[in-house]
Amino acid sequence: MKTKILFAGCTLFFLTCLSCTSSKSIYKHLTKEPATLSYLNESAKELDKLPIKVKLDSSSVWYEVYSLAKLDKTESKVVPAIFFNSWNYTFNYQIGSNSYRENIELFFKENVEREIQRSGVFNLTLEESDISDYELSVSLDSFGASGPLKVDGMFLYLFLVYSISENQHAGPGNGSSKISYKLYKKGTLVYENHKDLTMQTDILQSMYQTSKALRKDFNTSLVEAASESLKLNITHMVKDLNVFLKENR
Repeated sequence: MKTKILFAGCTLFFLTCLSCTSSKSIYKHLTKEPATLSYLNESAKELDKLPIKVKLDSSSVWYEVYSLAKLDKTESKVVPAIFFNSWNYTFNYQIGSNSYRENIELFFKENVEREIQRSGVFNLTLEESDISDYELSVSLDSFGASGPLKVDGMFLYLFLVYSISENQHAGPGNGSSKISYKLYKKGTLVYENHKDLTMQTDILQSMYQTSKALRKDFNTSLVEAASESLKLNITHMVKDLNVFLKENR
């Protein structure tokens, strides 16, 4: 009777372990503590400004940027035996608006303005009443990051003894963004271009004390990769506009 109770208890314990690797549980750990998109400005400050005024006429973001994070199970293998059980899951995690703290539209606009003021050879006009030489329209066409999260484990039961082990690792993932921009002069399009970039994250191994910590850091690494991609795209856009305005002043 005691053996049956212990066996039932071990079975329940095994099922509890599996529940910790459920999509719902993993998704909760990934999105429980949203990461920040903020980054340090590393571009050189431009001190020699040209007497050119550019107005940021509009900034927009791709509507799918507002989608929530997604977690899809891409591989599932469970071996349930009497004395031995094993499981192997692979998930693909894609960040969404609940993966980071900031409002992406406001974050994008503020960082475009900040980078222009920092490294642009031209002056940014912020007031509606200010007279400008050019109007700039910028759009965030894509922004996101995704990567694999793998979980494998083993549960061994033999009479009054049991053993359990589980390993997790995440990544590498990819964070990317794409921005497009158009420059107008008195309503006429004079220049347009786009910038897109992909950044890769590192692999996170099971050196963490808890699976929750690994999943939290995985979300953070993906958000940081996407943010780094956006930062570089904005910096490259300003450099590109600098070249055009210098050549056409």
